[in-house]
Amino acid sequence: MLRPLLLLSLCACAAGAVPAQASPWGKQPYGLVIVGEGGGADADWDKFVAELRKAFGKRYPMETFSGPVATRDLQQSLDRLKAAKVQKIIVVPVFLSSQDPALEQLQYLLGLRQFPSEAFLSSWKMKAQIVPRVKVPAPLVLTWALDDDPVIAEILYSRAKEMSREPRKESVVIVGEGLAKDADNAVLQRRLDGLSQKVAKQGGFSAVRAVLLRPDAEKAPMQAERTEHALTKTIRGLSYTSRVIVVPYLLTRDGRARAWRKNLDNLFFRWNEKGLLPDARLGRWVDAQVGSFRDTADMVRFKDAGQALPPPERKRNVK
Repeated sequence: MLRPLLLLSLCACAAGAVPAQASPWGKQPYGLVIVGEGGGADADWDKFVAELRKAFGKRYPMETFSGPVATRDLQQSLDRLKAAKVQKIIVVPVFLSSQDPALEQLQYLLGLRQFPSEAFLSSWKMKAQIVPRVKVPAPLVLTWALDDDPVIAEILYSRAKEMSREPRKESVVIVGEGLAKDADNAVLQRRLDGLSQKVAKQGGFSAVRAVLLRPDAEKAPMQAERTEHALTKTIRGLSYTSRVIVVPYLLTRDGRARAWRKNLDNLFFRWNEKGLLPDARLGRWVDAQVGSFRDTADMVRFKDAGQALPPPERKRNVK
């Protein structure tokens, strides 16, 4: 989900950056970069990072940061892993969706994508600028985002269960942040609908619905208001026949969830303010990602200093 990511921030996203330690025993086979989709210092993210350090810190040199997808900050993380003598770098994006423009921009910075993310640069009015890539010091792979991994359904169910009394008499509404582009949002909606079905099956609830609150778009200036109305209508309709539990589809508690909750003040429901983090199951997901990708070949394809967005007539043919 697109969030304020402070592309040119000098705070180094480094709130939460954990320097890799150079090994006194020589070369290390792998080093990790754990990238979060947050916007800066976040207590939930910090606790998750602490759990990762405890679980994996002795196994792998590890860098973590959340927020700015910025060249300087990413380069510093890679340089520290180089100093730790790692032979291969595994980047794990703790992102809810592969459609997140910030993840697209991360792919560009690492050299896995030819051109930068237009959606990301547009949000910062930087479409005319050339953002430099990082210099990757070792073979590098980028793992999957969370997407529809079963662990997400498990955690969403847990959040609903925390607020539940009699599942058969309760309905669950899972609320997430949508995307501006229709095609990308449709993929995300299908994914969240699938997760909702798993929550319904596991929890035995009367109903489970998924609603995405979308931002306004150039060709849809009232899009945000329409989706907010759809959420209100969904909760009100379900409340006629069942108690309603609302669960945010977010990694961490932040201003978005508070704004959503405030907009629903006149409705009756139970609200679980927790995000998906921290949760030990996501730590195990990180470990599984590392295991799945550690033997994957180097993914870096583009080693130029950086590219501008392509002219409009070429955009449909490039990635």
